[in-house]
Amino acid sequence: MAKKKSIDTPDSSQPAPIVPIVAIGASAGGQEAVVELLTNLSPITGLAYVYIQHLDPTLESRLVDILGRATAMPVLEAQHLMPVETNHLYIIPPDRDLEVLDGVLTLVPRKPRSVIHMPIDQFFLSLAERQKDGAIAIVLSGTASDGTLGLRAIKSAGVLPLHRTKRPDFRVCPGRLFWRALWIGCCRQPKLRMNWNG
Repeated sequence: MAKKKSIDTPDSSQPAPIVPIVAIGASAGGQEAVVELLTNLSPITGLAYVYIQHLDPTLESRLVDILGRATAMPVLEAQHLMPVETNHLYIIPPDRDLEVLDGVLTLVPRKPRSVIHMPIDQFFLSLAERQKDGAIAIVLSGTASDGTLGLRAIKSAGVLPLHRTKRPDFRVCPGRLFWRALWIGCCRQPKLRMNWNG
């Protein structure tokens, strides 16, 4: 009688590897740059992307449709306790703020209108405090100083922040400088496989 082959089961006691997160912050004026970036970006980089844009909480967001036309990656509006997966793009909902904890997205109520809304800082700070390895923060454009505190926290945590003050021309240089910064300073997982165009 033939012996059954043993099947190795994963060790549930081992924590799941942290998915590297690229956090992108922008005001409405940065949307065109994000579309250009996604258009020139490989959909199989092995990274996850989180897009934080200033949105009107009273209006329905169309970002999932707009950005979904620019990339082959799944584009999802972030949900509470949604695990972060590689090669996915997550977008902040218009009526919530967003944080990350142990590779899971968490939604928190927006502060009252009387309080200055800083969604980019809020997500960047959570990224710096709770996921120091495999993280990068980019500010394409901001409202007032939103993103400044988060960039400082990211830098203090030992990963590289990027800040664009002018609209980048990704048609001339499709993400090359972006990926160089990411590879050198931001992703500390040695087995991370990078794929890019250009």
